[in-house]
Amino acid sequence: MTNEPWMLAQLIVEQFPEYAQTVLNLLVENEGFQALCTDYIEARRALAYWGAPADHASELARGYRLLVCALEADILEVLSDLETEG
Repeated sequence: MTNEPWMLAQLIVEQFPEYAQTVLNLLVENEGFQALCTDYIEARRALAYWGAPADHASELARGYRLLVCALEADILEVLSDLETEG
């Protein structure tokens, strides 16, 4: 449990390496961003589970795929907004 924040940071930085420092800063300072990233990681895990190749076309997998894309877009919007402000 104590490694959970570091695992979250690692997964988000791996997904958005060009924003690594901004991600780390936000994960420490911004609870809303932490929640957004947690939701994103949980959705990716669910997609990995429910979106197995045999179930690729399932409605559930499709829903998780859309959720992952939407959360990814939200994270990217936050990061790019902060980069352009700085």
